[in-house]
Amino acid sequence: MCLQIEDKKYKLATTLKWHEYIIGGIPFIVCLSGGAIGGAIGALASFSNYTFFRGNESTTNKYMKVIGVNILCFLFYFFVAGLIYNLIH
Repeated sequence: MCLQIEDKKYKLATTLKWHEYIIGGIPFIVCLSGGAIGGAIGALASFSNYTFFRGNESTTNKYMKVIGVNILCFLFYFFVAGLIYNLIH
């Protein structure tokens, strides 16, 4: 994606591949069962994943960070959901 100003092109963001959108968007699954809390956690994790994919690091580092964020997203959601459940009951 480029922005052109006075015949000069500026790169805004790199375009992700289809599989990077899918892998990076896995945390949105939390939205299905998590409501507002799951949506917030899932959205934050997905945006973090897309930022990592657009970074200048090696492909292995990118995927390791994204997998780590995906795992932490689910663990954090279950922790918060359990905490809220215990506070209510």
